[in-house]
Amino acid sequence: MIHLKDKLTMINRGSLSVTDFVISIKIVDELTALGAPPSDVNLLVYATCGLGPAYKELITALRTRDSVVLFEELFD
Repeated sequence: MIHLKDKLTMINRGSLSVTDFVISIKIVDELTALGAPPSDVNLLVYATCGLGPAYKELITALRTRDSVVLFEELFD
């Protein structure tokens, strides 16, 4: 389980499209199956940290909202 959480913290977009990057975060499903699902806040932090500076405005908008964006909403 620690390996999966560590892997989640190191995910970054690199040359992936944003869609493929968000899909790569789906290791969350494995953590959930092990009984340790990350919170929506943690998922938002992992996703925005991995996007990189090219998405600074999007990152700011997601992090400053009054309500937390659910991980599933990132696919909409």
